[in-house]
Amino acid sequence: MILLPKEKSSSKIELSIKQLGIDDNSKVKGLSEMQRFILQEAYHNEIVTNAVILIKWYGFKPSYSYRAIKFNRQRIGMKRYLSASVAVSRSLTRLETRGLLKRTVGGYELTENGTMLAVNFAPP
Repeated sequence: MILLPKEKSSSKIELSIKQLGIDDNSKVKGLSEMQRFILQEAYHNEIVTNAVILIKWYGFKPSYSYRAIKFNRQRIGMKRYLSASVAVSRSLTRLETRGLLKRTVGGYELTENGTMLAVNFAPP
């Protein structure tokens, strides 16, 4: 089932609460562009991590070591790296609080409500 937004603006999406089966309107109101991007990534890749968001949203160049993605903080700039890390962490936490993502061992994955919402943001 594909849900259509009732109202669409550049920074906020509001869906019918009845369509999502959510009681609290605050769970779907006013998602940021980064939050919508995170939902899309989780929808297309099943699991999303902080590192993937830093790479794809901020364009950070990763360096890979054994089983880990690392970033050269000096090359990126410590202030920029920390600022981006905090923004990503807060976005993920807010999506989890709204019941759209759930934390797993490997990162975050969509909940049922998150999946229904992400369908609206997925490119045709």
